[in-house]
Amino acid sequence: MELRFFDDPFPFLDLAADHLAEDPVLSTVVAGVATRIADEREAGIAWPEGVPCWFAVVLEGDQVVGTAMRTAKFGSHPAYLLPMPDDAARMLAREVIARGETVTAANGALPAVEVFCAELAAAVGGETRVGQHTRLFELGELVEPSPVAGRLRPATVDEQDLVSSWYDAFMADADEQAGREPGESAHE
Repeated sequence: MELRFFDDPFPFLDLAADHLAEDPVLSTVVAGVATRIADEREAGIAWPEGVPCWFAVVLEGDQVVGTAMRTAKFGSHPAYLLPMPDDAARMLAREVIARGETVTAANGALPAVEVFCAELAAAVGGETRVGQHTRLFELGELVEPSPVAGRLRPATVDEQDLVSSWYDAFMADADEQAGREPGESAHE
């Protein structure tokens, strides 16, 4: 296996486009972020100072078998992995360590994320934990809802408590449906 890093999304997309297109729903985050960053670079928009920006491709021969990126502008700048062989996830973790990066979180597809994080944790004598399980659903067929009376309008400051209660109720239902403890989802 071979691992290639790219600081520029253009050559990454050139190499990984067909692989990402094989499963566009699963690949939507990586493909969408890489394309957005490429568009921003073409428009002359600079990347924020201190925020990692790389893309990685894992190859077996000339076939792409995995992709990853580190482009998150939030928190500890978690990595994002798509499915890849376990050995590739371990190789990626070792290379990230060799590059001198500290990665304390990762998102994406299991089991690649679990293997990647376990390798990172083992290197520093740490341990891993799942912060939150999420799911990606694909809409098969849209059934238009029946029209209802009323209209859309912005909420007012006076309605903040009401809107917040709706949001909290939605998140509690989402946590329950996903098998999380109520209130486990981030509110911010």
